[in-house]
Amino acid sequence: MLDDDPICVAIPPGFRGTITGLPADDIVPAARFAGDRAIGIGLVGTGLMYNTQYVGERGWALAGRMNGGDER
Repeated sequence: MLDDDPICVAIPPGFRGTITGLPADDIVPAARFAGDRAIGIGLVGTGLMYNTQYVGERGWALAGRMNGGDER
């Protein structure tokens, strides 16, 4: 989780200038903060994923079921 509060507090008093040269086609409008003075990013995690070969080569125990979930 990322906290956007520091940037939201810095924008109103003018501590953030406008970011120029933003690639309009690569940034969704909802990610643009207050006149392009900041850009939001999103990080989402919906499950545990890992490289089974990498984990197996190190002899680490594989994760099991959590809260009755599917073990695929």
